[in-house]
Amino acid sequence: MSAFHVHQAIFDKFPQYAVGVVVATEVRNRRQDSEVARFLSHTLESVSSRRDSQDPRNHPAVAVWREAFLTLGVNPNKYPPSLEALMRRVLKNPELPSVNAVVDLVNALSLQYELPMGAHDLSRLRGDIWVRPALPDDRFLPIGALEEEPVPLGEIVYATDSRVRTRRWIWRQSEWSKVTEDSTHIFFPIDAWDPATIGAARLAQETLADWLRRHFQAEVNLHWVNRDNPTVAFA
Repeated sequence: MSAFHVHQAIFDKFPQYAVGVVVATEVRNRRQDSEVARFLSHTLESVSSRRDSQDPRNHPAVAVWREAFLTLGVNPNKYPPSLEALMRRVLKNPELPSVNAVVDLVNALSLQYELPMGAHDLSRLRGDIWVRPALPDDRFLPIGALEEEPVPLGEIVYATDSRVRTRRWIWRQSEWSKVTEDSTHIFFPIDAWDPATIGAARLAQETLADWLRRHFQAEVNLHWVNRDNPTVAFA
């Protein structure tokens, strides 16, 4: 049994922060999937057509994260929130290279519901997952890299023990937690703000769970973390 925790220091500064959690086991992931590919393609076309003249920085779902980054002293122009980076990429070119079926699905849902969404292979890093300020021994391994890098003390991270799963809160995930075709036990966080994006997060959580059960034959459990419920246990 493992657990997901959000440190009290996060809620002290951002009491509206909340996370919708989906934990899936026995996932039958694969390199490509035609139904997911169609869904992603449709979502990319829809996003591109309805935002062809809009700067993602001004979108309400992005602006709330840029404001949070600025509060933390993080330059969102240099380190854009993952949702903004994904939107900007699609607006520039309405195509995304396929990674694998689960990652493609998460990208599509992130764009559809306008939320930061992650996917972490629980078999690659075992132990509790925290959203917390970085500690002195924390290290991060960028995807595709061979050398670990230190993490500034106090930076908000997703972490297991001293290994950082995601830097700068929702900026970039690590090699240690990435989902591959062989991933079968996956943790999906959906980062939200109450009340600004809480409704979309609940819909995204239910939609993701439905896809995982119906299309990936997974066993799925849903959880919700906020300042009144900062810890949830999961198998």
